[in-house]
Amino acid sequence: MCLVIIFAGVTLGVFTVQAAAAPLACFTNVDVQGIQIIDPAEVSEIAAPGQGHLHYQVDNGPTISTTAKKLSFHGLTKGSHTIRVVLAGNDHKPLGPHETLTVDIP
Repeated sequence: MCLVIIFAGVTLGVFTVQAAAAPLACFTNVDVQGIQIIDPAEVSEIAAPGQGHLHYQVDNGPTISTTAKKLSFHGLTKGSHTIRVVLAGNDHKPLGPHETLTVDIP
């Protein structure tokens, strides 16, 4: 699977979201171009043009704020799950690019 979103010269592509070898788990592999991925804590969470990080959310669970472009989700129940990936600024506000994907855990 290869999904690409383009917004204001920034590209967010979620290249894989699939069930992992481990039972009840899945992983994502995200490519971001046109923006520097940075830990917002390193800049006191002050928004700056050209900087951001990723927010992940499984189903309606808590948001995971990270610079990780590869992320695994473990302990999922069997069935269908929704994974939302959002490009966010240092202040955690969405920058626009996002994708919502579905993975089925056998």
